[in-house]
Amino acid sequence: LDLDSFVFEIDVDALSERNLPKFSPLLKFPSIRRDLAVIVEETVKGGELIDFIVKIGGNLLTDAFIFDIYKGEHLEHGKKSVALAMTLRHAEKTLEDAEINSVVEKVVSGLAEEYQAVLRN
Repeated sequence: LDLDSFVFEIDVDALSERNLPKFSPLLKFPSIRRDLAVIVEETVKGGELIDFIVKIGGNLLTDAFIFDIYKGEHLEHGKKSVALAMTLRHAEKTLEDAEINSVVEKVVSGLAEEYQAVLRN
């Protein structure tokens, strides 16, 4: 006899403990991404910068992440350039330039105050 058989076991308790993803409807208003690069001390951790941006970014900020770190000859010794991306979105309307610029300016001035960050040209 040429039989193929499979046996398996399912741990139903483990399945019931798992958090299932919840559906959330797609937003009909677009998100806006703003990138900026700041020069900070080499000792500043990227995670600290992101946590700080999330803390002061307000409710329009939906995401923030680092997409590049540069250390090299074009920077002062002991400094690094961190390129950051911020995604902004309002659930009920399209954002206006003034609203976007307000968040970006708040982040830039906050980074300057907290980390002595300078915008990279």
